Amino acid sequence: MLLKRERLDVDILFVGAGPAGLSCAIRLAQRIRRRNIQPEPVLLVLEKGQEIGNHNLSGVLLDTAPLVELFPDALSHAPLESQVREESVYWLLRRSSFQIPNLLLPPPMRNRGMVIVSISRLCRWLAEKAAEIGVQVLTSAAADQVIIEQNRVAGVTTADAGLDRQGNRKPNFQPGVEIRAKATVFCEGPKGTLSERVIERFGLRDGKPEPMYSIGVKEVIELPDSRMEGRVVHTLGYPLALDTFGGGFLYGMKDKYVSAGLVVGMDWADPRMDPQLELQRWKQHPRLQPLLAGGKVVEFGARMIPEGGYYAVPTPVAPGALLLGDALGLVNVPRLKGVHLAMRSGMLAAELLADGLVNSRMDESLLKFTDLLLRSSVMRELWKSRNWRQSFQNGMIPGMIRTQIQMLFGGRDWQDGIPVAPPIARLKPAAEVPVSPAPVYDGRLILDKRTDVFLSKTQHDENQPAHMIIPNKDICVKCHALYNSPCTHFCPGNVYNWDDATSQVVISHANCLHPRACEPGCPFTNIAWQPPPSGGGPKNRLT
Repeated sequence: MLLKRERLDVDILFVGAGPAGLSCAIRLAQRIRRRNIQPEPVLLVLEKGQEIGNHNLSGVLLDTAPLVELFPDALSHAPLESQVREESVYWLLRRSSFQIPNLLLPPPMRNRGMVIVSISRLCRWLAEKAAEIGVQVLTSAAADQVIIEQNRVAGVTTADAGLDRQGNRKPNFQPGVEIRAKATVFCEGPKGTLSERVIERFGLRDGKPEPMYSIGVKEVIELPDSRMEGRVVHTLGYPLALDTFGGGFLYGMKDKYVSAGLVVGMDWADPRMDPQLELQRWKQHPRLQPLLAGGKVVEFGARMIPEGGYYAVPTPVAPGALLLGDALGLVNVPRLKGVHLAMRSGMLAAELLADGLVNSRMDESLLKFTDLLLRSSVMRELWKSRNWRQSFQNGMIPGMIRTQIQMLFGGRDWQDGIPVAPPIARLKPAAEVPVSPAPVYDGRLILDKRTDVFLSKTQHDENQPAHMIIPNKDICVKCHALYNSPCTHFCPGNVYNWDDATSQVVISHANCLHPRACEPGCPFTNIAWQPPPSGGGPKNRLT
């Protein structure tokens, strides 16, 4: 029997309440009022998190230019943490370190005067501003399917709620809602479920290199004093091997909090790579111990970072739809920044959406977005580092040499458009990689994975279908024999565990932190992730 769904018609639909989606909705609402478009269009933002900001995680130094353009008084009213007053970059060896002089740092890595922000808090503030100007924001609303009619995106359906683990209807079953729009804007973050379906359906990545990703794990640590406020520390080296891209960071926030994180490139060679465990080793380094002494971890989270850069950005337009922000991979890796690019992409898109509402030729207006984005400051910024992340595929030292050359020659060295190898090309069999001993956990600053997951406050209905699926369990047996099941190591939520009794990977979906790293992290792409049908996930408040 065909399931009958309620239908909701809006003018513009935004899937995802991150910086890109909220900035686009706000700028569009501003343009609607300036042009006095009547009747006033209905703008709806869908957010799968229980509250705005719950699923927004980033240790971020913000380039505030787009924020000030959106709200000229933002620096006085937005929830900014602190201004960078001191910054240091260290190369860490196992027991020692040396500081890279600030004069030798390339301009993209200089952050003095930048602002440290909590993305969770910033998104909550942006959502409040959006509501004040007439944008409707709906939380706990996971978009589940893309509606495509006559080869055009016509909207989305939200997930059916009230299903048990087998997919059967429980007494509280509620069918999802069919939401139709003149234009649908996908801003779900990196590798968003519906964004990827639109990209595949309309061939938006045809002719583009495969995207590259890192996974970032982060803790918020409460210190006994304000020693770190306004201070920024970046590190290279330990605990990561020289064949692994990545580094650590400390961002000193207000109220005695510090954001501590480790970013690891997902083209790692070690099949037992565990970013959460490596973060614990990193915090114990002698260089960092005095900075964190007396601290207590109060929050934990993880997210994936798109790092393919300029050449990997897919076509941002499909019939009836736009993609924004991290869904396009708009991250400047050498600057360690992407929020300002996400916001800028949303503000650019808003101008064309407003035109489409005025002239009633929405698809014609949307088609202009590709050229508008290419000519914008967003892509000009990415062009300068177009070969940067790809240069580290053969290790940190070759990558540093190549990127130094690129900075001298406008973004290229002896090669432009460096080919991207699949991550499995660098993965070594587990038997070839030694196992490092686990750190000593103290229950306050150095935490095991289970404790960190508890601090993420992630929650899911245990009696609902798992929102990650392993299509071929036989492949898991092969993967375990060769690579010791990497998903059981790299997943920061401890979702995947190998069961010797059944020779299968067991999924604990209630632990999921929603970084969506399991899909690109599986060597055989044998995991499919989608938003949980009844909502849930982490509840970030400080990050």
